[in-house]
Amino acid sequence: MVNMRNGIGILVASISLFFPTLGNAAGGDFQALDGAWQIVFDRNNEGGTKQWVREKNFPREQMREIAVPSCWELIEKDYKGVAYYRRGFKVPANWAGITI
Repeated sequence: MVNMRNGIGILVASISLFFPTLGNAAGGDFQALDGAWQIVFDRNNEGGTKQWVREKNFPREQMREIAVPSCWELIEKDYKGVAYYRRGFKVPANWAGITI
């Protein structure tokens, strides 16, 4: 989910992110999203029900930093389950009105 209100974007994903980019295919512009992200491991599989994908519901108290691209095994050995990734970024002004 990408929320582009006020030129700020918050991306929350529940998938592995190997080469993340956000792009404007029409204009050929891309913004790399690699670097420091936050991750929450959903051990009890409650994130869907509690709507962790929403900014106000994201469990900040469980948040840890993770480099993307990377593998969560580097910070949570042998974890099998769901995790939620999050990173804030600025949306370039010339992308106004573009639908992703």
